[in-house]
Amino acid sequence: MPNPLSETVIDLYRRHAAQWGGSGWNERVWREAFAKELSRGSAVLDLGCGGGEPIARFLVDQDLQ
Repeated sequence: MPNPLSETVIDLYRRHAAQWGGSGWNERVWREAFAKELSRGSAVLDLGCGGGEPIARFLVDQDLQ
């Protein structure tokens, strides 16, 4: 029997995949808005994939840990 939650997540990814993988995607606005809400030195856990570029580097450059 399928898990309703996993089916919902899969559907969400399918509907929005083009926004993440296309050449027009630019997360800079979202990164800056997120960082603006935090105090300098705040701890942030980057659970993204990859080696920390560009998101973790951006957070470090914003004096976040």
